[in-house]
Amino acid sequence: MKHDANPGSSRIVVLDSLRGLAAMIVCLHHFLFINANYLQVYKGQTWYDILFRISEYNKEAVLFFFVLSGFSIGLSLKNKAPDSPETINEYIYRRFKRILPVYILALLFTLISGFVMHQVNLPNYSAWNMLGNILFLQTADIVEGSWFIPYGFNGPLWSLSFEFFFYCFFPLVYLINRKYLGKINILVKYAVLLVLSIAAFAVNKIFFIPYFAFFSSFIIWLSGYLVSRTYLKGHTYHLLFTGVFACGVLYLTAGRHFLSSNTLAFICKGLVMAAVFYMITFFSKSETAQAIFKWPVWILNKIFNYVGKGSYATYALHYPLMLMLRYFHVNMIVQVVLILLFIILCTTIEEKTIRWKLNMLRLNYTSFFFRRFNLAS
Repeated sequence: MKHDANPGSSRIVVLDSLRGLAAMIVCLHHFLFINANYLQVYKGQTWYDILFRISEYNKEAVLFFFVLSGFSIGLSLKNKAPDSPETINEYIYRRFKRILPVYILALLFTLISGFVMHQVNLPNYSAWNMLGNILFLQTADIVEGSWFIPYGFNGPLWSLSFEFFFYCFFPLVYLINRKYLGKINILVKYAVLLVLSIAAFAVNKIFFIPYFAFFSSFIIWLSGYLVSRTYLKGHTYHLLFTGVFACGVLYLTAGRHFLSSNTLAFICKGLVMAAVFYMITFFSKSETAQAIFKWPVWILNKIFNYVGKGSYATYALHYPLMLMLRYFHVNMIVQVVLILLFIILCTTIEEKTIRWKLNMLRLNYTSFFFRRFNLAS
């Protein structure tokens, strides 16, 4: 894996490209879904069937975002672990500064699209649902018992509440592990976390609590973080990720026939993806691997690197635009052109919001936490 050319940067060029690829798969899926009635006539044509097959990997693209998110947190922390009030406050500030500006823009853009399409009277646009999204409590609208659903039909917003939970929950997990669990074998800790994830999923089947839903997927994000330790410090987790890969594949190929669950399948796919990402990361520094992946990575970077830098903004903002284009019956070719231009604009939007200092977010987030739990090192 190649680092960004900017001195002191922790960005890895190919990771931005992979984000761009994942974001484009999600956009493709939503474009085909929203315009399904218009595109029916193309079914059976090779180009359409190929695009449709690619778009079916949209859930895997979201899972990959989770894995990359955990990995990127590990890269951004380096030697500044969230283990003191100062480092945790800085960590939370940076995470909030990263996610909130684009998220607020997404909510506002969704509200504007509701006015444009004369839909603000619908329950999805209610003030109550807006509050739930502001508090990051929304889950996918297909989840039974959801407290809140993505605001204004902006479906992709469901995963951002998961991301926000991962960001906030990670320092607590890090501190508890450091203070109480440091001597326990990582295989045992990982297995316990997996059991707790499945237990949280089971409890949600009885009575739904959003945080249990978020927690059930935290192990995917944490797996990405572990891979970052391999990349940065050379830590190896061969047995762990081999077991993760085997268990995930076993459930997806055979276990689903005995215990069918979309959530379990989602978790297992994420864990298998994390295991594959670990193997690629572990071997990526060898000369043989670099020779094999040189040209594929070069092509990937040329096509998707620029849009990858704005993948978060693209993910959060594209759906309301597509809904409006469909609402006004815009020609398909014009839609494609406008969407591509918008995706390019999203890179500028994301790069500019990242530079905002937002000093109002520099707060003492940890004073109560550390007084109560006395977890500071």
